[in-house]
Amino acid sequence: MRAARPRRARPKLVAVPATAAPEEVAAAEDAEEAADEAEREADAAEDVADLDADEAAEDAEDEADEATEDWLEAALDIDEEALLAAEEAAEALDVRLDEREDAAAEDTEDETEDETDEADAREEETEEDCDADD
Repeated sequence: MRAARPRRARPKLVAVPATAAPEEVAAAEDAEEAADEAEREADAAEDVADLDADEAAEDAEDEADEATEDWLEAALDIDEEALLAAEEAAEALDVRLDEREDAAAEDTEDETEDETDEADAREEETEEDCDADD
């Protein structure tokens, strides 16, 4: 806000000769009074304009602060959503990994059973061959 202008002595607008009639002196004084009043009104209007400008600047600053807060809240919401999505993806990956491990364990178990069955069959064949040789 600008500081109020100091009142300065203004020179008389109308020089009144010493020989002027009382009506002329009164008219000059009225003109001077009107000029002083106009200056006071101009100063008051300037003060009001300064106050209005200060209020507008404060309002703009408040709006900018509010917009910044809104933006930060939105950014935090996005971060939270991204974190939740990442957690859900990690859980899904864990489930898929567990399923693959289970499938691999079943495959290994099946292969072991097949190998055991083949070994049992060979052993039985060998025993039959030995029995046949006897």
